[in-house]
Amino acid sequence: MGILSDVTLALLMHTVLGSDPPFQAQSKHAHAHGDLDQSVHTHAEGAYAHNVTAHIQHIALAITSTVQYAAVTVNGKDVLHMSKEGLHMVVLHPSSGHVMTHRNLQTGIFGASQEVPVILRSFTRGRVLVIVTQGDAVLNLSGLARGALASLGVSSAEDLSYRDTLIWVGTIGGRIWAEATVNYTKPKSIHNSRQTQVNQHMTSSSLQVETLIPIVELGDIASCQNNLDLARAKFCSLYDGYGALCSCSDPAALNYPSTEVEYSVITEVPLLVIAGNRPAYLYRSLVTVLKQHGSSLERILVVVDGFHQEVRDLMKLLNVTFVEHIAQGVTPSARISNHYHFALTTVLTRFTNAPKVIILEEDLFVAPDFFSYFS
Repeated sequence: MGILSDVTLALLMHTVLGSDPPFQAQSKHAHAHGDLDQSVHTHAEGAYAHNVTAHIQHIALAITSTVQYAAVTVNGKDVLHMSKEGLHMVVLHPSSGHVMTHRNLQTGIFGASQEVPVILRSFTRGRVLVIVTQGDAVLNLSGLARGALASLGVSSAEDLSYRDTLIWVGTIGGRIWAEATVNYTKPKSIHNSRQTQVNQHMTSSSLQVETLIPIVELGDIASCQNNLDLARAKFCSLYDGYGALCSCSDPAALNYPSTEVEYSVITEVPLLVIAGNRPAYLYRSLVTVLKQHGSSLERILVVVDGFHQEVRDLMKLLNVTFVEHIAQGVTPSARISNHYHFALTTVLTRFTNAPKVIILEEDLFVAPDFFSYFS
């Protein structure tokens, strides 16, 4: 059930053309800015915003946020349909419009939004970023997260309140293409005959934004990727969210020399990493492992639940041994147990002389004394 009380819908449109005095169109619920030499159409019915710039080659985006789902459409094709509520961050390639990464944080849960600044910093300049809130995403959005969004160019970041809806589109480190919000004002309490409050699950109206983004030719991106080795450049042209791994000026290392802890007694002990489809977390965890004294690529085995192309490409890029497995089971607990059973069986089969196994999950960091501690 949706209810919209005192709706405020703001759409900010920025374009690459000229610097003439802005054309302004206003309605009861919409406010738009554009340049005089463009075709800009804005209207609001419920909570809907639309802008059109038709005379340049572009990527056509349509983003929707409702109570049930959030969705992203690129050039008329549905590329993401997201049912989990929270803060969605979607990175699109500026030439093809393909999805390079999608991160979702359930920021309605206390503490979950602390990761927002870290994730935003991991994205590459020049990519197209779509930010969508769904459900209770704003409920526990911290000041740190709001500040990170504001520094990115989200003008409404500091003003968002409970159950407000936000859609924002911009080029990372560049132009802002669209921003729209729907403000939710909680109505007076409504009770049924049993004096039970019946409006506690009401939310703001659905929000949809459409915008056109000029295509950046591949040559502009290749000038950066020429500074990277071929394998890394290919990986970074497909995926995003890896920070320094895809940096042109100061790329992170791909090879980490093996080092031994003095008087180590775990030289035969393998490290088993349990992974799923969270490649950015897996990369972050593996880097903290490979940097430590006592690490060795030969003793690391990643067991992945499922077949995920991005995880596969990442493991090949880092030259890390991995095995893929589809967990079986009726319940989530059964599938987890099945996956762990397979992982332990696999690592002990591969490392027949191992007296023990160190097990690490994909989203964990390791301390500098990790291997010396186990030794």
